[in-house]
Amino acid sequence: MKWEEALRHVCSQYMDQPLEWGVRDCCQFAATYVNARIGVDYAVDFNYDGKLSATRILAEHGGIRELVSAYLGDAKPSPEPGDLVMCALAISEGKSVETLGVTNGNYVWGIHPDTGLVRISLRGIVCAWAV
Repeated sequence: MKWEEALRHVCSQYMDQPLEWGVRDCCQFAATYVNARIGVDYAVDFNYDGKLSATRILAEHGGIRELVSAYLGDAKPSPEPGDLVMCALAISEGKSVETLGVTNGNYVWGIHPDTGLVRISLRGIVCAWAV
């Protein structure tokens, strides 16, 4: 599936839905996009149902960047439209979290821990992976 179609498909599933660990979080968003894009479901390797178990899985793999790189190869510094990206997302004054999303070249669609699906500035991109 073309990246534009895959991104529309995934965003429609996440629009107006709250974050739910193991169902609608940034890793599930990324895995759903990759599955729609290339037909490979990496999420089957991970089963978690809360923030604690998600954090444990990420820690076991060295963090989000290392986990995604284990499946999609080394991260690159500059994204292209349709790439999976890791962003630094401000969640409160002076506090940010890492989140996964997909760039369309103008902004990133990603998951905010308080509000669910959001548009994120390209300035927040830390690294990217081709899908």
